[in-house]
Amino acid sequence: GMRLSSSSNNTIKDNTIRDTDYGIYLGDSTNNTIYHNNFINNTQHAYETKNNTWDNGYSSGGNYWDDYNGEDTVYNITGGTSQDRYPLMTYINELPAPDFTYLPPVPTTQDTIQFIDESVDSDGYIASWSWNFGDGNTSNQKNPTHRYTDNGMYTVTLKVTDDLGVTANKSHGITVLNVGPTADLNHDPAVPTDLQNVSFTDESVDLDGYIASWSWDFGDGNISSLKNPFHTYGDDGVYDVTLNVVDDDGASAVIQKQITVLNVAPSADFAYNPRPPT
Repeated sequence: GMRLSSSSNNTIKDNTIRDTDYGIYLGDSTNNTIYHNNFINNTQHAYETKNNTWDNGYSSGGNYWDDYNGEDTVYNITGGTSQDRYPLMTYINELPAPDFTYLPPVPTTQDTIQFIDESVDSDGYIASWSWNFGDGNTSNQKNPTHRYTDNGMYTVTLKVTDDLGVTANKSHGITVLNVGPTADLNHDPAVPTDLQNVSFTDESVDLDGYIASWSWDFGDGNISSLKNPFHTYGDDGVYDVTLNVVDDDGASAVIQKQITVLNVAPSADFAYNPRPPT
């Protein structure tokens, strides 16, 4: 419970005092104002040795006493001559205070985000949770996990309900970052010759979207913006082939591979005249 000794001019309000020997004990204390408190299941709800004020006047009211009979009479305070002139008929329920955090603090589309409830209810307990992740998905778990399929800014709202059915909401903005693409390429044949038409294949991936554009540099001064282009080298040698890809969110990735182009050996032949010679 709460005990004051030789103390004056205090205001005691908005408390729930339960399951104690003395809810409030005011020893040699006066001119204190006590109102809008809940006194529940105490052996002695209140005791004073001097007079104090136990309500906040008409309309605002006094305190809730679970042993008050509700017959529109005052509630007498034991020990002195004070009264709660306007005892409340119903329990004063404090609003729950919703709050939450999440990890990691800067997630990507590849992260499974852990949401952590940090709500409190000063005069009871949180009985239920309702999450809205801002992308059309919801959860009723206390500490849910969620993964966003696309990057962007989302508003996450948590609605909590306390043990007496009172609700409260809290919203936080969360920024989910894009995961860039991974560039890769292949070509066929693996070891071409000059003057042979080489097929280049894009093997890039984007886990949270798609590849939006391609930029090929074949290493011999020729380029292409096709996804899977063909190219013929005019001379043998070793060439650096570069592929730059850009995903649907503007993130890019580059890969470079060498291609060895072999020389086509000459074909020997001759002719003679006349045929047959004489």
